[in-house]
Amino acid sequence: MLKIVDSLAELDFAQLLAVCQESLCERGQLDYPNEPANLQQIYAEQDLYVYLEEFFREPAAKYALWVVDGFYVSVLRFEPYQNGLLVNALETLPTARKQGFAKILLSAVRDYLAGSGSGVLYSHTQKDNAASLRTHLACGFSIISDSAVYLDGSNRMDSFTLSLKY
Repeated sequence: MLKIVDSLAELDFAQLLAVCQESLCERGQLDYPNEPANLQQIYAEQDLYVYLEEFFREPAAKYALWVVDGFYVSVLRFEPYQNGLLVNALETLPTARKQGFAKILLSAVRDYLAGSGSGVLYSHTQKDNAASLRTHLACGFSIISDSAVYLDGSNRMDSFTLSLKY
């Protein structure tokens, strides 16, 4: 079942952390390389919380969750970007991967957004992330650029920009 939330208070943060555990581990290693692994993870989790406090200050920013039996199995964020919305942080619970939940979530978000009119969804996917690229393309996204201009203005040549009209 699709659940759309627009505040940190609506999120079960522990469940979100479970879904995002691998990316948070990677983020902790990058941001806190001189800290022990357990502290890297804790700091990355704290950073995510602080980020989400700011993220939800944007009225159009939302978290989309695919929930099965009361548990988050796949999540993503979307927020204003150029002339549409940017989908980012698409993640699936490690034990629920390869079951199609990311595709189900992306499709459900597209349908949810289409219910209030037409628009464009954008996504940035690293070129070496074959699973994410396959998922996006299977959901109807098209590659529109060989680089990605992120919300902070940085331009990354290691990522594609994809789009999908809904």
